[in-house]
Amino acid sequence: MESSRDDFVIAIRSAFLKRGTQQRFSLLTLILVSVIFLVLDSFNFKVVNYVNIVIKEIVYRSSFIVSGPENFIKNNYSTIHRHFKLYGETSDNYKSDIKNLYLWIFLLK
Repeated sequence: MESSRDDFVIAIRSAFLKRGTQQRFSLLTLILVSVIFLVLDSFNFKVVNYVNIVIKEIVYRSSFIVSGPENFIKNNYSTIHRHFKLYGETSDNYKSDIKNLYLWIFLLK
């Protein structure tokens, strides 16, 4: 009797270890946990409220950490772009000033 039970457990484990079944199982589990959490949240249990606060804090902190590299790249790109734009404008101004100086030098000679 014990070996048939072990065979049953092994069959279930192998079914859940398959990639497609594992993904469906995890999706089903997430949906089920979400529905249970929503139902318990409607009853205003203190434990559920604390869990809700903890989840929101975790999501906020993790989204802040995950968005850090993106914000770093975006800010540096903007700074570099402004630098090259200013360099181009300044270079053009210097070129026109140099031409004007050469013209004045030529006229003074």
